[in-house]
Amino acid sequence: MTRGLPGSVAGMQRGDAVVEVDGKPIDSSQELINEITRRSPGDNARLTVIRDGKRIQLTAHLVDREQASAGEVVPARGEEHPDALDTEEVLGFTVSSIEPENMRYYELDREAEGVVVTSSDPFSEAYDKGLREGTVILEVNRKRVRSLTEFRREVRSLDQGDLVNFYVQTGEFKRFVTLRFGEAAG
Repeated sequence: MTRGLPGSVAGMQRGDAVVEVDGKPIDSSQELINEITRRSPGDNARLTVIRDGKRIQLTAHLVDREQASAGEVVPARGEEHPDALDTEEVLGFTVSSIEPENMRYYELDREAEGVVVTSSDPFSEAYDKGLREGTVILEVNRKRVRSLTEFRREVRSLDQGDLVNFYVQTGEFKRFVTLRFGEAAG
C-alpha cells in the first residue's frame, strides 16, 4: 500500500483483496477502479477485504488524486507487520502470495505460480516499466519464485544499488523487467 493514500489510511495492508465496495461485489481490479472513480473526493467508501482468509470491513475516505500525488494527504495509521518486506520502499511495488481470493480478483490462471503485484507506486521505476497491480512475478534474478517466502529470500539477498531482473507475466505475455534495488522513485 502506498502510505498516505485512502486504502492505506483506512487500514488496508499488503495482500488485502477488495471484494466489495459499499456492499457491491467486486470481481476485478478494473471493476474496483470503476467503482471508486464514480465517487467524489471527500466521500467515504465502505470496503470489504479478504485478509488471511477472513472478511474485514474498512472505511476509506477518498481524496483528490492530484492532492495525493502532491503529498497533501494524511499519513497511514498504524505500521506494517515488523517482519513484512517493504518492497514498496525499495522497489516501488508490493506483492502477495497467490491465493484463491486474489486469483479471482486479479483474474489469474488457476495454474499461476509466483507472487502477484498488489500495488505499484505510480512515481516509481517499476511502474514506469509496466509492473502494475495483477502482474505475476515468476523469477527474481533467474531464480524461480513459487511463494512469498521464496520471493522475500531472493530480494533480501540484494544490496542497495544492485540490478535485479524480474521475469514477469501479465495476461499471456511474459517478459523481463530490470530495476535498481533501493531506488524506487522514478
